[in-house]
Amino acid sequence: MIIKSIESKQDHENALKRVDELWDVAEPNTSEGDELESLTVLIEAYENSLLSDGELLFTKSNVKFKPVDFD
Repeated sequence: MIIKSIESKQDHENALKRVDELWDVAEPNTSEGDELESLTVLIEAYENSLLSDGELLFTKSNVKFKPVDFD
């Protein structure tokens, strides 16, 4: 397991993808569980830094909704 800081949108996307892979298989007190916990802490810190920099995580340009999503 190699954990590195999240410094870009691409790093963020990669971390989210890895969390998705680990979510249903990671158990507490295992290397996968430790990796999942570490990634979630790093993701939260990165997302909080975006908010403090005034950047919105979800903007009209990066979230695609269809009318059926709201029915």
